[in-house]
Amino acid sequence: EITIGQLLNEDLPEKELEESQTALYYGYQSLLEEEQKIYRQFIKGLEEFQEEISLSPVSEERLSVIVNMAMIDHPEYFWCEGSYTYRNGDDYVQFIFNYNCTGEEKDNREKVIEQQADEILAELPSDSSDYEKVKYVFETLVDRTDYDKAAPENQNIYSVFGNWTTVCAGYAKATKYLLDQMDVDCIYVTGTAGESHAWNIVNCDGNYYYVD
Repeated sequence: EITIGQLLNEDLPEKELEESQTALYYGYQSLLEEEQKIYRQFIKGLEEFQEEISLSPVSEERLSVIVNMAMIDHPEYFWCEGSYTYRNGDDYVQFIFNYNCTGEEKDNREKVIEQQADEILAELPSDSSDYEKVKYVFETLVDRTDYDKAAPENQNIYSVFGNWTTVCAGYAKATKYLLDQMDVDCIYVTGTAGESHAWNIVNCDGNYYYVD
């Protein structure tokens, strides 16, 4: 069995890495093969907190798509919402990223997120169906979390697990974060519903449903 952490390690055999990413991540599998390589380079750079991430040549337009796909696949990267700049060389692209938090602050927030998530997961019966898992996550997050447009960090999961106040993006990313750990296929989706909005698509026993 391959863990999420191993998937981000390019030391894995290429075929094994590609097959595992494809099985787990909607954003990854929606990209072209060469773009998937850049996705992996980008993720590896984030994992190592590189301020300047060297990538294979790609247009700025397609890089924006690749970065978006990586971020919708990985809500656990709560520290990666900062702005970025793009520098194009002859045979490379340099991606310069500004992180929300690093070092001890990032580690402390990560511990809070993991502790809160573990407590939620521990209360779920082990024989729950996919539908029961989705319903449980939905009801738990709605019951515990207040909607507040002024909530700090409201575009990432720390707003939920760290503060229990968020907006649609926080709800949807927290839903994916928990369901990923429950082995339920879940996609983070953005669009409009009168205004900019975020929600999820989940796979329950072979059928896909919206969760909002």
